Amino acid sequence: MPDALVNIDLDRERNLREIADEIAKISNVQWARLVLGPDDVIAYIETANWLELETTLFEIGAVDGVVKTDSRILFPK
Repeated sequence: MPDALVNIDLDRERNLREIADEIAKISNVQWARLVLGPDDVIAYIETANWLELETTLFEIGAVDGVVKTDSRILFPK
């Protein structure tokens, strides 16, 4: 089961909480939280296979207000 953490930069001229909530609604996104630091949101993704992971990452990147993503694939437990 591939899973990942995704660091996300958002358009600061928009409502960051609304964008984070939209990301959290994407299938396979377990949670998306606003954070303080160089990134605006961190999301945790769990998927059944690599194709689902790829699709989910593309869906996050396509959310209106997402400027940049930086994904970290996690080692299996």
